[in-house]
Amino acid sequence: MAASCESDIHTGCDFVYDFCCTTCDENTNVNKEAQYYCEHCYKYYCEDCVKHHNQLLKKHSVLGRNYVAKWNYSHEDAFEQCEKHNDRKLEVFCEDHSELLCTICHIRDHQKCSKVVLIADKTEAFNHERDFLQMTDNYISLQRKINQKRKEKEKNIESLMESYNKTLDSINLFNDKVCDIINQLKMNSINKLDTLTATLKTSLLCEIGKCSSLDNSMQKFSDKLQSARSNVDSRSFILYKKCLDLHSKIDLELKNIGDRTDVALLFNLNDTIERALSSVSDLGSVVTTNRNKLIAITSKTQYSLKQECWVSCISEKEDENFLITDKKNRQLKLLDQTFKVAASFELPGEPLSMCSISGSQVAVAVNAYPSKYEIHFITVTNDQMVNDRQMKLEHRCTYIVNHQGNLLITSGTGLYQYAVDGRLVSKMYEDTSWGNTVVSCAVSPHGDRIYVANVSRNSLTTLSMNGTVLATISNPAFKWEDIILQDRAMARGYNITVTAAVSATPGLYVTHSGQVLVCGGGSHTILQVDMDGRQVLAEVATGISHPTSVFCSKRKGLLVVGMWNNDTILVFKTQ
Repeated sequence: MAASCESDIHTGCDFVYDFCCTTCDENTNVNKEAQYYCEHCYKYYCEDCVKHHNQLLKKHSVLGRNYVAKWNYSHEDAFEQCEKHNDRKLEVFCEDHSELLCTICHIRDHQKCSKVVLIADKTEAFNHERDFLQMTDNYISLQRKINQKRKEKEKNIESLMESYNKTLDSINLFNDKVCDIINQLKMNSINKLDTLTATLKTSLLCEIGKCSSLDNSMQKFSDKLQSARSNVDSRSFILYKKCLDLHSKIDLELKNIGDRTDVALLFNLNDTIERALSSVSDLGSVVTTNRNKLIAITSKTQYSLKQECWVSCISEKEDENFLITDKKNRQLKLLDQTFKVAASFELPGEPLSMCSISGSQVAVAVNAYPSKYEIHFITVTNDQMVNDRQMKLEHRCTYIVNHQGNLLITSGTGLYQYAVDGRLVSKMYEDTSWGNTVVSCAVSPHGDRIYVANVSRNSLTTLSMNGTVLATISNPAFKWEDIILQDRAMARGYNITVTAAVSATPGLYVTHSGQVLVCGGGSHTILQVDMDGRQVLAEVATGISHPTSVFCSKRKGLLVVGMWNNDTILVFKTQ
């Protein structure tokens, strides 16, 4: 028995007790007499230890010395006791329900069962060595699973708190943006107030000046009129006539000055803003998301583009129409909600990628080989597309992503951060070990990870925002070099240098939930990679002829896939 001290003498005491404290025995190897027994824990406690037990386990039934007759249970004995009837031993086994029973359980709940046998009889057919070895292996395996699950949950807590901090930053950032807008509106109103006040004040000062000037004019003749009243001569008539003319002139001037005597300002508030703010309860919704949740496809539809295209990138407008860049035909194409081509815009080079700048404007990465590399800012309104401006670069622009108002641009060997006005902010990452190591990129929703496609090594590199490599995964299913080789062959046909021809950009996309999608060009698949960029989780879609771009529409629940030299675009419904 673990807690019985009938034949044991423990260190620190020469007394022998019938029952000693289990906690003192196990933790300090000290022999102390037990005063209490817990029916739930099957343990004995001294006066000190029972206080801690009762604080932690208030619902447990504790028996004192006056119930010592019920104490005679050891840990080993507890295994033999019925969980429903503590004073009964397990004696029979119900094979119908695979349950251990005491005689009371048998009589009450299992009388109608056809296969109830004595445990003693069951033991005869029990292969102790084999069955216990198997059970031991099963327990070890289960414990490993439990420990693995615990580690996963502990890691999940870390990622949960990380996402909490990122989400809090997003809330604060959006709050600052809203406050900036409100403050700008405030400044606009104050500027209007200042301008109007200055205009009115200037007008009043001008009228005051006129009044002073008129008063001075009249003052010149006022004294002469008083003296002329007693002298009647030719001078008096002249004075009279001039005063009469001046009076008429001043009277007309006073009418022009106007009768406004109480000029005041009043603010008519724009209640549209107040109504809009009052109609919402928060800055946005906070939802739970599983960034490694597998994307499930329910159906596939194929839409015609009317001509063979190389769809290098896909984007969605606020009106739920789509934009695609067509590398083969050097065009930006607008697709309506039925995925028909509604408009096309000619570009001076090959569009390799694009990103949304605002609800109506996109930035398109255009490469006109051998040395002209530009970002074109194009506004799309209804079916009209206007090229607003261009931003010239000193390096290739193979991919472009808008991250919090800044542009992340890949060059083939480097990742750069630019402001939208064209200023270079920083070179975030560089790999010059080969020619196409930093070809395309995607950013996680919180901006804590950047995924970069290394075509030369068929690998996906995960970076932190400061450019530190967090993970690298290589997978034969990527097969990006297949399209590169096709691109080279086409380049030779067009007499373009091979170096310039290596412009195939592997399609990468991160969903609003953080799921990472990769186009497997030569494997004809869309792959999902875990958020840490360490493993391929699944093939989301298969049987796609050389996919080169992928986009996931949150609003429509669609997965849109563009392909290399194909006259169709694929649209999958997702769960």
